[in-house]
Amino acid sequence: MHAVVRQFLFLALATLVLRPAAGQNVKRRDAGTYLGAGIGLFTYHGPIDLLGPENSSNFVHESGPAAVIWGSFPVLEQWVYFRFMVLVTNFETSRGRHLVGSGENEFLTKSLLIFEPEIVVNLPALGYGRVLPYLFSGFGGTIADFYDGDRGVIDVPGTGIPGPERSVFHIPLGFGVDVSVSDMYSVYAEASWRLNFNYAFRNEPNYDAHSTSLLTAGLTVCLDCKRDIPYSFPPPSDYPELNIPGDDAPNFNGLRECSLRELSSIAFPEGSANLTEEAMAQLDENIEALLSTSNCCFHITGYAGSDNQVTARLLATKRAWAVRQYYVTQNVSESRISHSGEWISEKCRTESDDICQWRNAVTTTPADCIELLDRMDD
Repeated sequence: MHAVVRQFLFLALATLVLRPAAGQNVKRRDAGTYLGAGIGLFTYHGPIDLLGPENSSNFVHESGPAAVIWGSFPVLEQWVYFRFMVLVTNFETSRGRHLVGSGENEFLTKSLLIFEPEIVVNLPALGYGRVLPYLFSGFGGTIADFYDGDRGVIDVPGTGIPGPERSVFHIPLGFGVDVSVSDMYSVYAEASWRLNFNYAFRNEPNYDAHSTSLLTAGLTVCLDCKRDIPYSFPPPSDYPELNIPGDDAPNFNGLRECSLRELSSIAFPEGSANLTEEAMAQLDENIEALLSTSNCCFHITGYAGSDNQVTARLLATKRAWAVRQYYVTQNVSESRISHSGEWISEKCRTESDDICQWRNAVTTTPADCIELLDRMDD
């Protein structure tokens, strides 16, 4: 039990370390069909000899490597998934045979197959940027010696067949962290505990309750998500540094969304076009998301409020240009960027007015590169 607690604490700490101060909405991830595979450390917690007495000398925490494969699909958009997992462990059992000696315990002396249908619940409120924590649980089974054992004497719990168990039902409880690498790939780490069903429902008169834990990490691939489409187009020639764009600015309304659904907006000091440290930190989060995709272009819109339209548009365009230059210096391809400035003519009356939130703002709006190019050509 202590090993499981340590595993959960390790993953929780990793989530906090990976979590930046401000980040993207994790809903930008597609709700798709996923396939995952990983390796990990599997631990048996229970009696050494299933026929022996229940005491501390007949109890062991025995660990070994494990291989995992699973598939999942969404049940409720990006929030709830159904997942089916298969795990194989106890590849080398000499240590287990030495521990058991003349006793009986096929969970230590034979290879193990574990299967689990699970429900996975994502926790987007705890995740930022590429990091998405989640919880999972379900109902599973463990079978010992699944390759060579006599199928006729498998001790299915509750059947009354005498002798040591070769199979057991269990309830998994787990916590994981998924970190996006690109539109299609991510890496994950999980800590989980599997509680022998006999702990909760004693369906055998002579039961040998035990539990297992698993710490695993691996790679996930989305089988039907939007794929990266490497494409670029030259920067529009009508957007020099201080150009005040007219009605020919790209119109993103109605464009099919790329894999990025939302990017952070920033604010400038009143009357200034200089980026603050807070603004640059927010832009860094945008850059992290932009560099993980190649099929998304984006338009930067600067805003400024003033009674003088020309002065306001000039300041708004300077702000958009400052953001554009910051993206470029951080290795975002300039061929993916366009920008413009917008004049806000109304004056703020109170700090709660919506217009006050935009008069010093700059937004970054993602869109599909190919469709954007077609729109501009038209």
